[in-house]
Order: sequence, then structure tokens, then C-alpha cells
Amino acid sequence: MLRENRFDVTAQISGVSIVMFYAFALQVMQPAYDEAIDSGKDEKEAGLIAWKAGIFANFMCGLCQALSILAISTLRSLIPREAMLAAVAGVSMTFITMDFMFQIFNAPSYALFPALFMVICAGSNVNLPWNLPVGFVSLIIGTALAWFSRAVHTYDEFESDNGGNTDISLNFPYPRIEHWIDGFSVGIKYMTVIIPMYMVNFVSSLSNCEAAHTVGDNFNIPKSLFMDACLTMFCALCGSPFPTQIFIGQPAFKAMGVRCGYTFMTAIVLFVLGVTGIMREIIQVVPVAAGVGFLMWIGLLVTRGAFEKQDNSQTDRTSAVIVGLIPALASWTLAHVESMYETLSSIHMNRNESVVDLTEVFASMSQSGTYVYGMAALSQGYLLISICLASTMVFVIDRDFLKASIWMFIASFFSLFGLIHSYELANNYVQTLFGVPGTNGTVDKFSSIYMVVYFCAGLLCIVLHIRERDRTSLSHWREKFDDRVSWMNKYTVVRWILFTCCCFSSKNEDEEEDLEENSSSSSSSNNSNRLSGISNSSSVRLSDDGSCEEEEEVGDDGLFPHERRARVMKT
Repeated sequence: MLRENRFDVTAQISGVSIVMFYAFALQVMQPAYDEAIDSGKDEKEAGLIAWKAGIFANFMCGLCQALSILAISTLRSLIPREAMLAAVAGVSMTFITMDFMFQIFNAPSYALFPALFMVICAGSNVNLPWNLPVGFVSLIIGTALAWFSRAVHTYDEFESDNGGNTDISLNFPYPRIEHWIDGFSVGIKYMTVIIPMYMVNFVSSLSNCEAAHTVGDNFNIPKSLFMDACLTMFCALCGSPFPTQIFIGQPAFKAMGVRCGYTFMTAIVLFVLGVTGIMREIIQVVPVAAGVGFLMWIGLLVTRGAFEKQDNSQTDRTSAVIVGLIPALASWTLAHVESMYETLSSIHMNRNESVVDLTEVFASMSQSGTYVYGMAALSQGYLLISICLASTMVFVIDRDFLKASIWMFIASFFSLFGLIHSYELANNYVQTLFGVPGTNGTVDKFSSIYMVVYFCAGLLCIVLHIRERDRTSLSHWREKFDDRVSWMNKYTVVRWILFTCCCFSSKNEDEEEDLEENSSSSSSSNNSNRLSGISNSSSVRLSDDGSCEEEEEVGDDGLFPHERRARVMKT
């Protein structure tokens, strides 16, 4: 603002990303918590282990983002924007939009109308009186309807949990590196989630910075990304398990008249709620379902952004985005299958009945036509799978087969070490199986099959690249040859015209010379008649004293040799 000497700049809005929140909570902290419970830990200890695993994952995400700034140009050219946004859109559409949609329609009396209010007002960019935020107003409406439903006793009335006392006190954060060290042993297992989510977070922030440039807010992109990475690492050391991100929606906020004060006041309010612990009291009064309409709308915006075509793009890459959505759908579906299995197992245990093993459930579902093994393989490392497949599809659409082969080889490398597609059914859970495949039974061999298939697909792309290169080269040389032939043809025509003109001129000269020859022949015959006394094969000429002297012979054409030489020279 001071650099450009203007006051219409909207400050960069950043904070905890909803996508990162659910990705880390569901893919890092929840599995760590379940593993701790299965090993005999109580809920408190398991919660601490999951929290420390989240701290480790958050710090590593920020560290990777800070290091990636050194190669920002290479990453932007190698990883297509559609591939990154497809992975984000997959998580947003499934774990955010669909789950919140189910939650809204599960409590229609106080959650449906606020959600519709949010969609109508935000979708049409309607400005509310006094410039009130649409999300805040929808939350107020939902809270009022929730307490009204509780008063009239609807079937889906809001039930507030008033049990226990909330300790409201000041708790300022401070860095503690021992939490990161304790979470290393647990969080290192979830690098398959940390690496792709860092990539998603990095490219999303990059895209949001570029979106800010389109509305005149020209922030320095490397500095913005580096500060966001430093903020993520500092928050992780202070106990936050969720990374920060430069938010989407800079053009929308600027159109609403948001400048620097909005971001500053939001930071103050969230800081007060965090250090005082009053947020737990607010949850007892404000139902979660009343405010999920705002989160659902964010999920819709993120999903829509993946399908928006760039201005400089000459091809339609929608199919690549759709391919990138499928792995997240598989993971979301498998999560519901596992949830259903846990529910049925609890029911059987309460009835003192034997519990069916998950392996038998998978086998039965596969025999009935549900391809659950493929669903499980596609869900393991689904973010990496989404990026690899979507990136390959983008470069195939652009006919850049060399870069497409690179992504196929990357997918083959990931499959080799179990980063994608590798799993095992253990402890009635689908767990990721790391390491070289082919050591623990037939299910593990799936990973090696994917490795070979991806490698062959990479070779196919290389063959197509060579073919396209040769075809392009052949076309280039053919065009040059055609151009050369056309110029040669034009030159030949010019030569023919010049030759014709020269021949016509020579013909006229020959006719004139023939006339001269005829006249010369007649004069020669007259001379020969006059000089009949001289030999027939000779010619005479008069000397200075009047005597006749013998001269050169006359040819058959009636010309003397010197006349014949003059004619040849003239021709």
C-alpha cells in the first residue's frame, strides 16, 4: 500500500485452510488416534499422540513449502494448475461439501434455511444492510432457529451439551519443540498425506496470489509464500496441528469493499477467542449445523475453481479435473464402508455375537459385484494419485507426451515404495503398506502391478513423443521442400520466358541476315560472270596499278572467306 502510494489495496487474507483442516484431521490425526487406542492407550493419551502427530505434519508442510520457493518456476511448469486444484476439489467436494450437505438435511428445521440464505446471497453477490457479512448473518439466523426448534420440540431439535464446567483463562501460546520431536515417530508414517497436501497448499496459495494480481493487488509472490510458510512452522511449534494458507476469494473481498481493517479485526477476534478458551462456551450455544452452510459454500467455490479455464489456455482441460476427482471419491466412499463395518461390529458385540472379519466382508462385497479392492487401492495415497493422473491427462491433452511420461514414471516410483495403491487389511482396518511390494501376500502385489503398468504407460508416452517429434520434423522439412520446389518452378518459368524472348529476337536477326546473304550472293554471281576469264574456283581483285590479282576462293554459299567470318562474328 505504501509502496504503490494508494489505499484501495485489499490485504491478503490467510489463516487455517478448511481443506487442510479436514485433510490433516481425517488423514493424520484420526488414524494416529485409532492406532493409539488399538494399542491399549486411553482416550487422553491417544488424543495427545494424535495432536503431536498433527504438529509434526504441520511443521513439515511449512518446511517443504519454504524450500519449494527456491524452485518455484520449475514447479509451476511441471505441475499443472488443474492437477493441483483437482486434488483440492476432490477433498472439498467429498469431505467438506457432501458431508456438510448431509448434516444440513439431517437438521432441516434450523440448518437448511441458513444454508439456502448463504447460497442465495453469496451466489448473487448481494450486499446486506450495513455491509454485514453473509456468513455471520446466516450463523445468527441458524442459531435463532435452533433455539426455536428446541422450544417447540421438533424431531430434530438442537441439543446443547451443558455438562461440565469450562475453564476460561488466559493461555498464551509459546514455542515448544519437544512436541514436534515426540510426534516425529508417529507423524513420519503419514508422509503420503503430508507431501501431497503441502503441494496442494503451496499451489493453492500460489494461485490465490495470482488471482490477487488480476484485481490490481500486486503482492510479491515469493515473499508472500515464504511468510506463509514461516507462519505455518511457527504455529506448529506453538501447538497448532493445522497449516495456514493464503485464502481464496481475493477478488470477491475486494468487490465487497474489504481493505486492511477487515483482516486486522478478524485476527484480533480470533486471537481473543483462542487464548481465553471461550470458544468452548460458544459451541454450547451455537449449533455446528447452523454454520456449516458457510463451509458448504466454501467447498462449492473451491470445487468450481478447479473447472475455471485460464485465460492463456488454448485447450479444454475439464476431463483432467474430472480424473483428479475420482481418487478422493474412492477414499470418501471407503471411509463410509469402514464406518458401516464399525457400526455393525459394535451392534454384534453388544448382542454378544461374533464379529465378522473385515477380510471376509471385502471378499463378500467383491463377489457381489462391488469392486472394493479397487476402491481401497485407489484410496491409498489418493492425493498423490490425483495429482499424477490429472497431470498426465493435462499434458496428454496438450500433446506434450514427454512431460506426461515423466508423471507416469513418478507414479511408477510411488508405487514401487508403497506410497500409492499399497495396503493391507490389518486389525479390521485398511492400512497403508510401505516398502517394496510383493512380500506380504497377494494384496500387496497390487502395488507391483501398478508399478509395471505405470512404467509401460511412460514408455508409451515416450514413443508418442518421438513420433510427434519426427512427424513435426518431417512436416517442417516437407514444407521447406515444397517452398523450394515452388520457388524453383517460378524460376523455371522465368527462365523459359527469357529463353523464348531471346529465341524470338535471334530469329528476327537471322531473317535480316538471310536477306543480306541473298543480296550478297546476287552481287557475287554478277562479279563471277564479269570475270569469266579467271579460274572458276578463284576470285580476283584490282590492284592499285589496275592489274588483276588472284584472291581467295568463293564458297558454295557464294561468300568469300572474310565475308563468312564477318557473318559468324556478327551472329
